[in-house]
Amino acid sequence: MRFIMLLHADDGWFGSADPHRSTDDHEGPLANYQRALSRAGVLLGAERVVNEPRGFRMMVEPHRELPLTTTLRAVWFVELRSREEAVEWARRCPLPSPRMHVQVHQVR
Repeated sequence: MRFIMLLHADDGWFGSADPHRSTDDHEGPLANYQRALSRAGVLLGAERVVNEPRGFRMMVEPHRELPLTTTLRAVWFVELRSREEAVEWARRCPLPSPRMHVQVHQVR
């Protein structure tokens, strides 16, 4: 089963500390998490989303742009045996702020 895992931060949280960036030669917890997904052989792809408020939502009627209500920080595509395994991987994701959460969706 394939899943997409989306790491979100609530609107307005752009954190001064980037969880992907190394500090004092120690890599961030999200980089370690991504390496764990890779070592487990379940990671199909991953992208880090630029930490800036340039994204937008598009309305169909009337055509207009609206601000985002959450900020997408990272995206992981994984192949797992079950929904339960997806829940376990989502629980392992380090959330550097209480204003962050992980969304998990099965994809085909």
